[in-house]
Amino acid sequence: RSRLGARLAVNNREFSRDEFGSRQLVYVLDDPHRLLKQSFVFKHTATANAYREIEAIKSFGAFLDVSAGPTYFKLPDPIGVVPAAEGEVAYVMRRARGWRLGDLTLGVPFVPPIPLLGLYGRTARYLAYYHAWGVRGNGRAVCDKGAVYRLAQRALGPWKSLGMNPEDIRSLAEELTSAVPVTLPSLLKKDAHPENWLVDSDANIVMLDLEANSFCPLFFELSQLIEDYPVFLPDEDGWSGRMDLCREYLRTLCELLGWNFDEYESRLPEAYAGFVLIRLAFGLGRIRARARWLTSSAVRASNIRDEHYQGLLRWMKGKGTANRWSRPAARMLDAVENLPQLRMS
Repeated sequence: RSRLGARLAVNNREFSRDEFGSRQLVYVLDDPHRLLKQSFVFKHTATANAYREIEAIKSFGAFLDVSAGPTYFKLPDPIGVVPAAEGEVAYVMRRARGWRLGDLTLGVPFVPPIPLLGLYGRTARYLAYYHAWGVRGNGRAVCDKGAVYRLAQRALGPWKSLGMNPEDIRSLAEELTSAVPVTLPSLLKKDAHPENWLVDSDANIVMLDLEANSFCPLFFELSQLIEDYPVFLPDEDGWSGRMDLCREYLRTLCELLGWNFDEYESRLPEAYAGFVLIRLAFGLGRIRARARWLTSSAVRASNIRDEHYQGLLRWMKGKGTANRWSRPAARMLDAVENLPQLRMS
């Protein structure tokens, strides 16, 4: 019965729906009065991607059961795959209603039953379970400097179209790579930004988007989760809070995999700071590249995030030449302030 309803909804534009801003067509059947405890979500994608995500949910759910994961970890319930227009399929899932973690960070009109930092703590632990599941399924690999350089290049991709000289981009990518001083384990990518986590009215955390099949270094997705939205202030106390959250993630990951916590904790501060710089480069460029297409409601959120990115860069720049952060932070700030296309109007 659920499959039949899903097929009707996908192929009938008369059904009211809320559409998400996404690289893919993703929408949820509209329920403006929030009368339902669950939502039906439709994700248009390639057939192979749809079935890969369904299998990932089943496998990861089994891992959570075996590992006695907390009951506040939730996953979508796959319903099936139905044909859609233009040769695609719609992967249909059922999940709890809720608020995206990013929206809660910016202050949507809902007060969760636990503090925001508690929600981020739960999410960081959930990310650790996901990464541990990925290591169990794919084995342990090492992420070298070449992989970090490719992350930096992708982060700086929009800066070329915004007027930065290609040679300056190349040298900045090298500096960002050098800011990550250690070789780290490679982990299955989650795409862990706060828009990919849902919080329901009971403070359960729903993981969204398990489609990725690439890899990234340890601590990189933590920087994505923590820094894409203004969770902490750009100061010493804020940095201490970041490190506490990272240690909570790392302790969970090491317990699940039998890794040596002290070995990776010693690499944490410098590696995390380097990945923060890469995420800030991505965020600053993305906001500016998309500025002309933003809706009025999205402008406020973008401005808040942009102020956060620049404030954190200023703090990292002020840390001085004794660390690897200062010079690339200064170069990014200089570009933002002096290249016309990189200045926010």
